[in-house]
Amino acid sequence: MIPVTAQVAAALRIWRGFVRWRYRRLWVDTDGCGIFECCGSPWEAREILERVMTSMSERSARELRRLVDRLDAMY
Repeated sequence: MIPVTAQVAAALRIWRGFVRWRYRRLWVDTDGCGIFECCGSPWEAREILERVMTSMSERSARELRRLVDRLDAMY
């Protein structure tokens, strides 16, 4: 099992990469290699980020929410 901070970093990287990808509307939901950090689903990544933000302290959640909100606006 990977540390929570590494999983959050991977989820943020995956969500960021997906929303910035110009062909994201053509994205096909496949299992890829099966390793979340490599080929994780952007939908799963966004869900992880949401769960983490609701379980964090208010201050930390606010900082992460700011980043995620910017990415959500791009989507």
